[in-house]
Amino acid sequence: MKTDSSYENKFRVLRMAMDNWSKKNRHLTNNTPEAQQYMKDSDRYNKLKELFEFHKPNFIKPFHMVELNKMFKRYNNG
Repeated sequence: MKTDSSYENKFRVLRMAMDNWSKKNRHLTNNTPEAQQYMKDSDRYNKLKELFEFHKPNFIKPFHMVELNKMFKRYNNG
């Protein structure tokens, strides 16, 4: 089976992982470190997605992928 490793799909999967984390942790108040990190990551995700859509396919650089991978690990393993 072939997996879809396109950047669009990776952004979609990250958003789903973040949304699932948010639903599981909806009891957290906005002043907890985890909730504040989620808000920062959500803003960063939106900015990266916007830049990617505007500059595609030349926007994503290795350091952007590292940043997105860290966010994915944060929300997919929690």
